[in-house]
Amino acid sequence: DATVSLMSFGSQGTTGEVYVNRVWVGDTRKGYCTAPSSPSDFTPSNGAGAFQSNDSFQRVAYHSFKQTNGFLYLISDSSVNYIGGVQTTDTAPVTTIFNNLNVDPQIGTPWPSTVQLFSRNIVFANSFGIFVSYGGAVTKISGPLDGIYNTVVTQSSGNPLGFPSSATAAIFGIAVYMLLFPIIDPYTGQQVNKLLMWDGKRWWTSNQEVALTYIANQEIN
Repeated sequence: DATVSLMSFGSQGTTGEVYVNRVWVGDTRKGYCTAPSSPSDFTPSNGAGAFQSNDSFQRVAYHSFKQTNGFLYLISDSSVNYIGGVQTTDTAPVTTIFNNLNVDPQIGTPWPSTVQLFSRNIVFANSFGIFVSYGGAVTKISGPLDGIYNTVVTQSSGNPLGFPSSATAAIFGIAVYMLLFPIIDPYTGQQVNKLLMWDGKRWWTSNQEVALTYIANQEIN
């Protein structure tokens, strides 16, 4: 006989990540984590946790959870926080405590498909540009693209999901962040979906033989 453990029906969200042997789920302005070493147990007495954002600088919701450098980063539409110092008591009822601290109270993204891990850093895009979170500092890196970035007002054009998408890839052994983004081509004056590509130092654009509307990561081997 086999026993299947299902996630409780009251737990749902729009983003999730695995961090310190737990599953963390984000749902609008709330977050949940499972009990230690469980992918599905959201029972508080077993050590599952929950938190809610009451920060004045968060406008709408959490859009992406990413873990790197030993922390869980909570990326919302207008801010970036991180969780660390997760501890669980040994006595029943089991209790989980952790720190939830702010990295940047003004910069975030409402576009979850633009958020990618890039080495030890997190890269994401919003309507103002493309940013990287270097640990405790969020920095704009798309200055060289300011002449073409945001030349299309409606970012949902040509994208069935309504927002830009991204992926990372190793091209000839070089790690590259790629953002599929609609722009007005400065040479033709036409709207096109371009791959805006960054290797950590330089920006360039790329055309593809197939008209792209959405991109995502695929890991092989």
